[in-house]
Amino acid sequence: MAAVLGAGCTHIPSLSIGDEFMSTMCKWALANPELPAELRVPANWPERMRSEWGDDQGLAAAAEHRKALREQFDRVRDSLDAFAPDLVVIWGDDQYEMFHEEIIPPFVVCAFPDMTTQLWQRPMYGAMSNYWNEDRDTPYKIRGHRAAGKYLASELLREGVDTAYSYQPPEGRPLPAAFVNTIRYLDWDGNGFPYPTVFVSVNCYGRRVVTHKGGVAYPHEFPKDSADFDPPSPTPARCFDVGATIGRALAASPWRVAVMASSSWSHAFLTEKT
Repeated sequence: MAAVLGAGCTHIPSLSIGDEFMSTMCKWALANPELPAELRVPANWPERMRSEWGDDQGLAAAAEHRKALREQFDRVRDSLDAFAPDLVVIWGDDQYEMFHEEIIPPFVVCAFPDMTTQLWQRPMYGAMSNYWNEDRDTPYKIRGHRAAGKYLASELLREGVDTAYSYQPPEGRPLPAAFVNTIRYLDWDGNGFPYPTVFVSVNCYGRRVVTHKGGVAYPHEFPKDSADFDPPSPTPARCFDVGATIGRALAASPWRVAVMASSSWSHAFLTEKT
């Protein structure tokens, strides 16, 4: 009998890297040549930021932050286990990972089969070790649910949502961090994530997904001509409607489904203001 559980997680801050790397993005922001001089001085920062930066550039705060987040991930995992879903549906953004210049779809239902991936072969781990000190070639198994993915794509199309769908990721490209990080954080001890999963990819990068190739850039590196930007993401209203349609489809399905939003807290580099 159908039942739906809602949950939310983060895939950034990046708990998959060591504590010594947790402040990397802050240090990158401080190196911005256009940052006002007074903002380079910790004495001018908000009290909470000064406290976390401390005298070790955030190292001790990173360990405390990881502990707090892990406790909340454990809460989510305990709720999943108690609910015992037949499958998990994870919404997340593709940051120039599976999808490049050849196609940037607004929404994709990823009806993937069971697969084995290598979590640590992403470019970012070339300079930073992972928290578990696992080898770059360490395999990680992810269970898929093609039947549920096909069902969901069919229902979305029937309801007027012109979604794309995929049966396998492009060869040689990584699964989005929004998906694999979320699963790995819910499987902190590395015993395996037991639940079949359907991913729903959303183009959240919008006008800078190809322009920045999913990476970060200082404001002075942004294109000055708006014609150089990419087309926008789907609107928040459209995302809301698509989510509601997915909810109705899953409620009418034969499965117990946990739906999970995988967010990212540290993407302020996508806006000039921040």
